[in-house]
Amino acid sequence: MNPTPSSDATDNDSVIPYQGWHVLHLFYQIEQAQWSLLSDEEQLLLRELSVFAGSFPLVGVEAVATESQTPVLARLQSLVQQSLVVPVRGSGRYRLLETVRLYALDKLADTDQIGALRGRHLAWVHESFGLSAAAQTSDRETLAFEDQIWAEVENAIAAMEWAEETGDADALFGVFIGFAVVWQNDTRYANTGLSWLERIPIPPSTDPLARTLW
Repeated sequence: MNPTPSSDATDNDSVIPYQGWHVLHLFYQIEQAQWSLLSDEEQLLLRELSVFAGSFPLVGVEAVATESQTPVLARLQSLVQQSLVVPVRGSGRYRLLETVRLYALDKLADTDQIGALRGRHLAWVHESFGLSAAAQTSDRETLAFEDQIWAEVENAIAAMEWAEETGDADALFGVFIGFAVVWQNDTRYANTGLSWLERIPIPPSTDPLARTLW
């Protein structure tokens, strides 16, 4: 990646875009230097973490990551020590700086693993927070479960995008309904919910529960 400003821009027009491209290129060079210092297992995990949107819990990492000789937690902690993964204070969650995530995602795109990884990410979101998971939650567990739902909204959206792209209507519907509390109660995501509502296929008449929820 070697971004340069457009030659068609005037001097005044190009000042801000050039500065933006220059900063982005500088960050990219820094990430490239850090990447070269990582072990193969650390590079693998960082590529895998790039499929998460927003923050993520350890259990999510364990669901998505490829097994290796070094435990997931040990590799994750190593990336934390190198400031490539950032713990979210007081939540037990982690996140990637956006520049790190974009670089790792770029590296992931160079492999043939992105489909499998996004599929595992979708499966984790669907199985953990989708319609079936919500239906199995007892009244005592409901508040804790809803707290988890709110924390995973960005991951849910990323998962639905992959479900739509791969034609997985069941997972798409399940995740959408599982996060209904967000679409209905948070004005920041109201338009997102309405947009997905228009894109999701109507459940078949053979699925009475889905029909009722619809």
